[in-house]
Amino acid sequence: MLVAVLPSLSKAQNAQPGWTLKQCIEYGLKNYGGIRLAQYQVETANQQAREAISQYLPQVTGSGNFTDNIKLQRSVIPANTFGNPEPLTIAFGQKYQTNVAAQATQTIYDKTLLLGIKANEPNKKLAELNTRQTQEDIVYNVAKNYYQVFVSQQQIALLKDNMARTQQVLAILKLQRDNGVIQPVDYTNTEVSYNNARSQLVLAENSLELALNQLKFQMGVSQDQPLTLSDSNIVKQLPKVQKQDFDYHNLVSFQQGERNLDLQRINMERTKAGYLPTLSLTPVTVRFLSRINSVGRFRISSVLVR
Repeated sequence: MLVAVLPSLSKAQNAQPGWTLKQCIEYGLKNYGGIRLAQYQVETANQQAREAISQYLPQVTGSGNFTDNIKLQRSVIPANTFGNPEPLTIAFGQKYQTNVAAQATQTIYDKTLLLGIKANEPNKKLAELNTRQTQEDIVYNVAKNYYQVFVSQQQIALLKDNMARTQQVLAILKLQRDNGVIQPVDYTNTEVSYNNARSQLVLAENSLELALNQLKFQMGVSQDQPLTLSDSNIVKQLPKVQKQDFDYHNLVSFQQGERNLDLQRINMERTKAGYLPTLSLTPVTVRFLSRINSVGRFRISSVLVR
């Protein structure tokens, strides 16, 4: 019974009236691809801030290599050199050799790094402004295409009504033309008007389909998914716009421009700071060298600590 009821509830939900303007905007703010990209930019700015701060932390680097002398160099010692009655062939060198080095460095003063840390705040603010701008664009584009759907529907309704009336007039004019009451050109002119209205109807239907597809795109909805709108009264009852004092400082685009200027100034200072000397401390350097001879004996050759 439960399995049979759940599909029926799902169908009942799908059978409800279509989307309101508020629902379309909320859905677009959650699912439009540009929103996700803007959120990734905010996260990127946060990680760049952490990276800039980490440059002033102790830096530890290490390196290592392993050498396998496949064929050692051999030398011939003549006979009777060390009391040997016959010439000897001796291999010189080590079969295996390992070299490991580690170094720790602490930056004490580097103006370029300090300026990089200084750029964290405007960089994060710019990413947040980009997200806000993307949200405003989505709200505007969704509302614009939402209204455009109803405008196209009203235009189609008017054109169909006009065509129906013109068709009735054409029937009357045809009788009058056949009885010689009017000139044939009068009937032809009305027929041309009817054909023009039919062409405009095709354009209006294409405009309606385009507005729906653009609305789906701004909402992040698949183009194959049907979309039904429900706020049909918004065409008759337009929202009232409250008069507010305009301040260009509140515009997101203006704030974006200010943050970009801040970043450009910091970037110019970093370029100049690149010619200044830096100060760093290298307290520890460790080198570890080991060798294994051809008979498998392990021996530490040297360990250097500075």
